[in-house]
Amino acid sequence: MKTLNEFVANLTGQEGIPLSKLSSAQKARAIAWAREAGIDLDDGLSSIVANENIAVDNINYSEFVPVQVKTGIDIQSIREFFPVQIGDLKADKSLLNIFTMSEMTYAESKSEPLTHLTGMFALKEAIMKASNTKLKDISVLEITHDSDGAPKYTDFTLSLSYTGDLVVAVAVRALIERRDADNFGKIESRLLALESSLKLPSPKRRSVPFSVKVGFMGLLSVCGYYLLQYVRLHLL
Repeated sequence: MKTLNEFVANLTGQEGIPLSKLSSAQKARAIAWAREAGIDLDDGLSSIVANENIAVDNINYSEFVPVQVKTGIDIQSIREFFPVQIGDLKADKSLLNIFTMSEMTYAESKSEPLTHLTGMFALKEAIMKASNTKLKDISVLEITHDSDGAPKYTDFTLSLSYTGDLVVAVAVRALIERRDADNFGKIESRLLALESSLKLPSPKRRSVPFSVKVGFMGLLSVCGYYLLQYVRLHLL
């Protein structure tokens, strides 16, 4: 295939479809193929722009809102993303700006690599939706997996579900602004300092002379004796 129109026709099975009418999966593959082929795109795709709201391998706290939960959900068709089988995934130009070599290696280790690649693409779409952004090269969002095969991406909780030809991806991130955490620490320090300055000195205990203590005890003993005599004479 020498032209983008030929690639899109092969991808969709239809001729003359503009890029703006493609699904997100088809559009991603067409843009990736065109970029690798050195074709400059200008077909109503101004929404596909670089954005700093996603920080790769690190969190960008510049516009975070304290304790805010962001959720992105995406659904993809495996047959739509891969209408034909691909013999060598790593040599396909339409995949090189979507997936990293590590992601493609992971997919190739599975019995259904195209299904896993579609799932990872859906996760990347969900991450961008949760971040309210679009990236020109979504391969910068590398999906990794833990020992149990669960997908991972820094500071996101990811989930994938498969049913028939469809893949559903969910990405959730809770944002807590560091600057507010620092402010809380400063406020707490100021309150502790204020509390310390308002504390009154504890009153000093006066020492009672021993002779006074003895006299007081004697008085109590005498009062007790006469009270007992009164009870015996008048109440018993």
